[in-house]
Amino acid sequence: MQLGISFNVFDGLELIKSSLENVRPHAHHINVIYQRVSYNGNTGDPHIEEYLNYLKSKGLIDYIQEYQPKGPGLLHEIRKRALGRKVSLENNCTHYMSKDIDEYYDSQQFTNAMEFIIKNDYDSTACNIQNYYSNPRYQLKEQENFFVPFINSINCQHRLYGDYFCIVDPSRKVVNYNKPYHFMPDELIMHHYSTIRLNKNALIQKYGNRYYTKEEFDTEFERIKTEIEDILNYNPALSEKPQCIEVKDFFNIENSIIEYKQWVAEYQARK
Repeated sequence: MQLGISFNVFDGLELIKSSLENVRPHAHHINVIYQRVSYNGNTGDPHIEEYLNYLKSKGLIDYIQEYQPKGPGLLHEIRKRALGRKVSLENNCTHYMSKDIDEYYDSQQFTNAMEFIIKNDYDSTACNIQNYYSNPRYQLKEQENFFVPFINSINCQHRLYGDYFCIVDPSRKVVNYNKPYHFMPDELIMHHYSTIRLNKNALIQKYGNRYYTKEEFDTEFERIKTEIEDILNYNPALSEKPQCIEVKDFFNIENSIIEYKQWVAEYQARK
Protein backbone atom coordinates (compact mmCIF):
# COMPACT_ATOMS: atom_id res chain seq x y z
CA MET A 1 0.00 0.00 0.00
CA GLN A 2 1.18 3.49 -0.90
CA LEU A 3 -1.01 5.75 1.21
CA GLY A 4 -1.71 9.35 0.28
CA ILE A 5 -3.07 11.53 3.08
CA SER A 6 -4.67 14.88 2.32
CA PHE A 7 -5.21 17.46 5.05
CA ASN A 8 -8.20 19.76 4.61
CA VAL A 9 -7.12 23.02 6.29
CA PHE A 10 -8.65 26.38 7.11
CA ASP A 11 -8.37 26.85 10.87
CA GLY A 12 -6.52 25.08 13.68
CA LEU A 13 -2.91 25.61 12.63
CA GLU A 14 -1.94 25.23 16.28
CA LEU A 15 -2.79 21.51 16.03
CA ILE A 16 -1.45 20.63 12.61
CA LYS A 17 2.16 19.87 13.58
CA SER A 18 1.19 17.14 16.03
CA SER A 19 -1.47 15.86 13.61
CA LEU A 20 1.09 15.57 10.81
CA GLU A 21 3.61 13.87 13.10
CA ASN A 22 0.89 11.39 14.07
CA VAL A 23 0.46 10.04 10.51
CA ARG A 24 3.74 10.88 8.75
CA PRO A 25 5.26 7.42 9.48
CA HIS A 26 2.32 5.74 7.69
CA ALA A 27 2.12 7.94 4.60
CA HIS A 28 3.80 7.65 1.22
CA HIS A 29 2.69 11.21 0.40
CA ILE A 30 1.05 14.01 2.41
CA ASN A 31 -0.61 16.99 0.78
CA VAL A 32 -2.32 19.98 2.34
CA ILE A 33 -5.21 21.73 0.59
CA TYR A 34 -5.78 25.01 2.40
CA GLN A 35 -7.90 28.12 2.08
CA ARG A 36 -7.37 31.64 3.40
CA VAL A 37 -11.06 32.61 3.46
CA SER A 38 -13.93 30.47 4.78
CA TYR A 39 -16.97 29.51 2.75
CA ASN A 40 -18.92 32.34 4.38
CA GLY A 41 -16.22 34.99 3.81
CA ASN A 42 -14.37 34.99 7.17
CA THR A 43 -10.61 35.49 6.94
CA GLY A 44 -8.43 32.73 8.34
CA ASP A 45 -5.05 32.65 10.08
CA PRO A 46 -2.76 35.30 8.50
CA HIS A 47 0.27 33.00 8.88
CA ILE A 48 -1.20 29.96 7.18
CA GLU A 49 1.02 29.83 4.09
CA GLU A 50 4.23 30.62 5.96
CA TYR A 51 3.58 28.04 8.67
CA LEU A 52 2.67 25.32 6.19
CA ASN A 53 5.87 25.99 4.26
CA TYR A 54 7.80 25.83 7.52
CA LEU A 55 6.33 22.39 8.22
CA LYS A 56 7.08 21.35 4.64
CA SER A 57 10.73 22.30 5.19
CA LYS A 58 10.72 19.93 8.18
CA GLY A 59 9.58 17.02 5.99
CA LEU A 60 6.08 16.79 7.45
CA ILE A 61 4.34 17.87 4.21
CA ASP A 62 5.17 16.94 0.62
CA TYR A 63 2.84 19.26 -1.31
CA ILE A 64 0.78 22.38 -0.54
CA GLN A 65 -1.99 23.90 -2.67
CA GLU A 66 -4.36 26.77 -2.00
CA TYR A 67 -8.06 26.32 -2.71
CA GLN A 68 -10.08 29.44 -3.48
CA PRO A 69 -13.83 28.89 -3.09
CA LYS A 70 -16.03 31.05 -5.27
CA GLY A 71 -19.28 31.38 -3.40
CA PRO A 72 -20.66 29.32 -0.52
CA GLY A 73 -21.71 25.71 -0.51
CA LEU A 74 -21.05 22.16 0.65
CA LEU A 75 -19.83 21.33 -2.86
CA HIS A 76 -16.66 23.32 -2.17
CA GLU A 77 -15.81 21.07 0.75
CA ILE A 78 -16.24 18.04 -1.50
CA ARG A 79 -14.15 19.61 -4.27
CA LYS A 80 -11.42 20.40 -1.77
CA ARG A 81 -11.27 16.79 -0.60
CA ALA A 82 -11.46 15.55 -4.20
CA LEU A 83 -8.48 17.75 -5.05
CA GLY A 84 -6.50 16.06 -2.27
CA ARG A 85 -7.35 12.67 -3.76
CA LYS A 86 -6.23 13.87 -7.22
CA VAL A 87 -2.87 14.98 -5.82
CA SER A 88 -2.43 11.56 -4.17
CA LEU A 89 -3.26 9.83 -7.45
CA GLU A 90 -0.69 11.95 -9.29
CA ASN A 91 1.93 10.87 -6.75
CA ASN A 92 1.47 7.14 -7.35
CA CYS A 93 -0.63 6.42 -4.27
CA THR A 94 -2.73 3.25 -4.31
CA HIS A 95 -4.89 4.36 -1.36
CA TYR A 96 -6.11 7.66 -0.03
CA MET A 97 -7.29 9.25 3.21
CA SER A 98 -8.93 12.66 3.68
CA LYS A 99 -8.14 14.12 7.07
CA ASP A 100 -8.83 17.20 9.18
CA ILE A 101 -6.22 18.73 11.47
CA ASP A 102 -7.93 17.76 14.74
CA GLU A 103 -8.05 14.01 14.02
CA TYR A 104 -5.56 11.54 15.50
CA TYR A 105 -4.98 7.78 15.58
CA ASP A 106 -3.10 5.37 17.81
CA SER A 107 -0.04 4.48 15.74
CA GLN A 108 -0.19 0.73 16.39
CA GLN A 109 -3.90 0.60 15.57
CA PHE A 110 -3.16 2.51 12.36
CA THR A 111 -0.45 0.02 11.35
CA ASN A 112 -2.64 -2.96 12.16
CA ALA A 113 -5.55 -1.47 10.22
CA MET A 114 -3.39 -0.91 7.13
CA GLU A 115 -2.18 -4.52 7.23
CA PHE A 116 -5.78 -5.74 7.69
CA ILE A 117 -6.96 -3.71 4.68
CA ILE A 118 -4.19 -5.12 2.49
CA LYS A 119 -4.76 -8.71 3.64
CA ASN A 120 -8.52 -8.56 2.97
CA ASP A 121 -8.48 -6.23 -0.04
CA TYR A 122 -11.01 -3.77 1.42
CA ASP A 123 -11.50 -0.73 -0.79
CA SER A 124 -13.37 1.57 1.64
CA THR A 125 -13.13 1.63 5.42
CA ALA A 126 -14.49 3.64 8.35
CA CYS A 127 -14.25 3.71 12.13
CA ASN A 128 -15.82 5.12 15.30
CA ILE A 129 -14.95 8.49 16.78
CA GLN A 130 -13.77 9.27 20.31
CA ASN A 131 -14.46 12.93 21.06
CA TYR A 132 -12.66 15.25 23.48
CA TYR A 133 -14.02 18.45 24.99
CA SER A 134 -12.38 21.76 25.91
CA ASN A 135 -9.01 20.23 26.79
CA PRO A 136 -6.93 17.39 25.27
CA ARG A 137 -7.22 15.63 28.64
CA TYR A 138 -11.04 15.63 28.81
CA GLN A 139 -12.43 12.60 26.99
CA LEU A 140 -16.18 12.41 26.47
CA LYS A 141 -17.79 9.31 27.97
CA GLU A 142 -20.43 8.86 25.28
CA GLN A 143 -19.74 8.08 21.64
CA GLU A 144 -22.03 9.32 18.90
CA ASN A 145 -23.70 7.19 16.25
CA PHE A 146 -21.52 8.96 13.71
CA PHE A 147 -18.37 7.70 12.00
CA VAL A 148 -15.42 8.78 9.89
CA PRO A 149 -14.03 7.29 6.68
CA PHE A 150 -10.54 5.90 7.14
CA ILE A 151 -8.56 4.55 4.15
CA ASN A 152 -10.11 4.19 0.69
CA SER A 153 -8.82 2.80 -2.56
CA ILE A 154 -7.54 5.60 -4.80
CA ASN A 155 -10.30 4.54 -7.22
CA CYS A 156 -13.01 5.71 -4.82
CA GLN A 157 -14.26 9.22 -5.53
CA HIS A 158 -16.02 11.87 -3.44
CA ARG A 159 -19.69 12.43 -4.27
CA LEU A 160 -22.34 14.38 -2.40
CA TYR A 161 -25.15 12.07 -3.44
CA GLY A 162 -25.26 8.31 -3.11
CA ASP A 163 -25.36 5.79 -0.30
CA TYR A 164 -22.46 5.09 2.01
CA PHE A 165 -22.21 2.07 4.28
CA CYS A 166 -22.28 4.11 7.51
CA ILE A 167 -23.21 7.62 8.71
CA VAL A 168 -20.43 10.11 7.94
CA ASP A 169 -19.88 13.77 7.06
CA PRO A 170 -21.54 14.25 3.63
CA SER A 171 -18.38 15.83 2.24
CA ARG A 172 -16.42 12.66 2.97
CA LYS A 173 -18.68 10.06 1.40
CA VAL A 174 -17.14 8.12 -1.48
CA VAL A 175 -18.51 6.00 -4.30
CA ASN A 176 -17.07 3.22 -6.49
CA TYR A 177 -16.29 0.87 -3.62
CA ASN A 178 -17.14 -2.83 -3.65
CA LYS A 179 -15.81 -4.28 -0.41
CA PRO A 180 -16.20 -1.95 2.60
CA TYR A 181 -15.28 -2.60 6.22
CA HIS A 182 -16.27 -0.83 9.44
CA PHE A 183 -13.60 -1.22 12.12
CA MET A 184 -14.82 -1.93 15.64
CA PRO A 185 -13.64 0.49 18.37
CA ASP A 186 -11.17 -2.03 19.80
CA GLU A 187 -9.60 -2.35 16.34
CA LEU A 188 -9.39 1.31 15.34
CA ILE A 189 -10.83 4.58 16.59
CA MET A 190 -10.31 8.20 15.56
CA HIS A 191 -9.54 10.61 18.41
CA HIS A 192 -11.29 13.89 17.64
CA TYR A 193 -10.23 17.15 19.29
CA SER A 194 -12.78 19.40 17.60
CA THR A 195 -13.22 21.85 20.50
CA ILE A 196 -9.52 22.23 21.34
CA ARG A 197 -8.09 25.40 19.85
CA LEU A 198 -5.58 28.14 20.68
CA ASN A 199 -8.09 30.60 22.15
CA LYS A 200 -11.61 32.03 21.89
CA ASN A 201 -11.02 33.67 18.50
CA ALA A 202 -9.69 30.40 17.10
CA LEU A 203 -12.85 28.62 18.27
CA ILE A 204 -15.05 31.28 16.66
CA GLN A 205 -13.10 30.79 13.44
CA LYS A 206 -13.56 27.02 13.66
CA TYR A 207 -17.27 27.17 14.46
CA GLY A 208 -17.86 29.86 11.85
CA ASN A 209 -16.55 27.62 9.11
CA ARG A 210 -19.39 25.17 9.78
CA TYR A 211 -21.71 27.51 7.94
CA TYR A 212 -21.69 27.73 4.17
CA THR A 213 -23.17 31.24 3.88
CA LYS A 214 -22.55 34.52 5.72
CA GLU A 215 -26.28 34.75 6.45
CA GLU A 216 -26.24 31.39 8.28
CA PHE A 217 -23.19 32.45 10.29
CA ASP A 218 -24.65 35.84 11.27
CA THR A 219 -27.93 34.22 12.34
CA GLU A 220 -26.15 31.72 14.59
CA PHE A 221 -23.40 34.01 15.89
CA GLU A 222 -24.84 34.68 19.37
CA ARG A 223 -25.53 30.98 19.92
CA ILE A 224 -21.98 30.19 18.75
CA LYS A 225 -20.51 32.64 21.28
CA THR A 226 -22.53 31.06 24.11
CA GLU A 227 -21.41 27.57 23.10
CA ILE A 228 -17.79 28.68 22.97
CA GLU A 229 -18.00 30.25 26.45
CA ASP A 230 -19.31 26.92 27.75
CA ILE A 231 -16.32 25.15 26.18
CA LEU A 232 -13.76 27.61 27.56
CA ASN A 233 -15.24 27.56 31.08
CA TYR A 234 -15.78 23.81 31.26
CA ASN A 235 -14.70 22.03 34.43
CA PRO A 236 -15.52 18.28 34.61
CA ALA A 237 -15.64 18.44 38.40
CA LEU A 238 -18.31 21.17 38.37
CA SER A 239 -20.26 20.56 35.17
CA GLU A 240 -22.92 17.86 34.86
CA LYS A 241 -22.81 17.90 31.07
CA PRO A 242 -21.05 16.84 29.03
CA GLN A 243 -19.65 13.99 31.08
CA CYS A 244 -15.91 13.48 30.65
CA ILE A 245 -13.15 11.40 32.13
CA GLU A 246 -9.68 12.82 32.57
CA VAL A 247 -6.95 11.13 30.52
CA LYS A 248 -3.42 11.98 29.45
CA ASP A 249 -2.61 14.15 26.44
CA PHE A 250 -2.08 11.17 24.14
CA PHE A 251 -0.78 13.10 21.12
CA ASN A 252 1.18 15.99 22.70
CA ILE A 253 -1.42 18.51 21.56
CA GLU A 254 -0.61 20.95 24.34
CA ASN A 255 3.02 21.05 23.14
CA SER A 256 1.87 21.58 19.56
CA ILE A 257 -0.12 24.65 20.64
CA ILE A 258 2.86 26.04 22.56
CA GLU A 259 5.20 25.44 19.62
CA TYR A 260 2.82 27.26 17.27
CA LYS A 261 2.64 30.27 19.59
CA GLN A 262 6.45 30.33 19.77
CA TRP A 263 6.76 30.08 15.98
CA VAL A 264 4.34 33.01 15.49
CA ALA A 265 6.29 35.14 17.98
CA GLU A 266 9.60 34.37 16.27
CA TYR A 267 8.11 34.93 12.79
CA GLN A 268 6.71 38.32 13.79
CA ALA A 269 10.03 39.31 15.38
CA ARG A 270 11.80 38.60 12.07
CA LYS A 271 9.45 40.75 10.01
